[in-house]
Amino acid sequence: MNSEQQFFLDSLENTLFTIQDINNDGSCLFRSLANYFYYAMPSEKLAELKRLENWGNYKKLEDIDKRTNNVDQVRDKLSRYIYDTIVDYIETNPDSVLDDTGVSIRDYIPMVHGMDYDTYLDVYRDFPADRQLYSDNGDGYDRWGSQLEVLVLSKIVGCSIVVMNSQKWNKEKNKLGIGKIVNSKAQKDVRFKIYQIVNPTEINNKLPIFLIWKKASRGGAHYMVAYPNNINEVMAKIQNYI
Repeated sequence: MNSEQQFFLDSLENTLFTIQDINNDGSCLFRSLANYFYYAMPSEKLAELKRLENWGNYKKLEDIDKRTNNVDQVRDKLSRYIYDTIVDYIETNPDSVLDDTGVSIRDYIPMVHGMDYDTYLDVYRDFPADRQLYSDNGDGYDRWGSQLEVLVLSKIVGCSIVVMNSQKWNKEKNKLGIGKIVNSKAQKDVRFKIYQIVNPTEINNKLPIFLIWKKASRGGAHYMVAYPNNINEVMAKIQNYI
């Protein structure tokens, strides 16, 4: 089997998902999670969404506003709640060992964010979109969501989180290239390669969260939502990756 054939074997068709890109305001992970939370539960009410009521009884995709700049009041407040919940967990559980890493939260922070635990709690006190991004905020620290926050949220919700990259086989150069997503649409022949499945033991027990990750132009990462078009078909496809 050659490299191109292996790529197709190890990746998923983009048609399995409906993509929602998110404004790159430093809070894309938390806004992506809020949009997925909104999809994953039937309620429109913020209080019920916070309580994770009826998780897995998801809304129809046609009933969800999937505009890139969607920051309606419920989902904006939900993204801030998710952010605060993650940071609160990190503050109260610094010695908790993160799944898949064998490393405590306290020790993982400098590996991912380049700052110590106490500095993290100070820097991440404010929602990223409420601060000027990157070095413009005067302290030199980035405020973006990372694998740390993904791992912590998986602990809180108790579900798997599937993080994917968009890739494309470049036939001219005979190698992998970046799979472009424009206006929330994957371009022709783009496929999704599973980058990580967080908390894989729960993959068949509770509706997973699906995200697309890519390197951001100014450092850090940019996240998008990947809504399954048919959850049964998606789950059947990813069994080989568990």
